[in-house]
Amino acid sequence: MSDNIRKQIRDHYLTVLSGNTVAGTRVTTKRQRSQDQDRMPAISIITGDAVVDVLAMGNPPPLTHDLEVVFQCFSIGIDIDDQLDAISAEVHALVVSNVPGFVISFDLQNTNTAVDLSADRTGGSIALTYSLVYHTPGNDLTVAL
Repeated sequence: MSDNIRKQIRDHYLTVLSGNTVAGTRVTTKRQRSQDQDRMPAISIITGDAVVDVLAMGNPPPLTHDLEVVFQCFSIGIDIDDQLDAISAEVHALVVSNVPGFVISFDLQNTNTAVDLSADRTGGSIALTYSLVYHTPGNDLTVAL
């Protein structure tokens, strides 16, 4: 059986970003709470919630998925804001120019920045959250229409 479309999307962007940003190959599809200082900068690709609606009549009916895709970028250093801005610009340019062919729409919804000034070395993250819309058959979440 094929992978769920959500996993296919994460894997697609893992390939797109790995080795093509300042993060190098420190790109993962795993959720991260914090990053090891020796592994900075880094990027996590996460699929979040999805709003699912019936696209049309049918048995089973085809579905529309509006999926939240988050690219969380981590860095460390005294110029943390500049570093986060730079890596997020790289990520945005790559993800919007490499949208999978089955995607109906792909839009940046928001960014969220967090900085920790209490550590020995200033660290932080910026999360770029996108809305990604695609269709599937009502009985198969591994195939896009």
